[in-house]
Amino acid sequence: MAESFTSRPAPAARAADTSAVSYRAVDRVRTIITRAPTTPWSQLAAATGYYDQSHMTTDFRALMGVPPRAYFTDRLPARSSCGARLG
Repeated sequence: MAESFTSRPAPAARAADTSAVSYRAVDRVRTIITRAPTTPWSQLAAATGYYDQSHMTTDFRALMGVPPRAYFTDRLPARSSCGARLG
């Protein structure tokens, strides 16, 4: 029996979908960084396609390592070595 068109996507298609989702998240955060100085958080969340401000904050923290307010007020964690040895 021939495989139907509704079967599971090939691994390459799943990988392409994952990178598209990742790109969308990065693009949203880039837009947040650009517009945050002049736009209220709730309006920014709606304008960038998030369901609510909490969803926006969760994605921002996942990509940037800190919540938006900490990022924009320069309350960033101290830099630390990753422990990798070079050479």
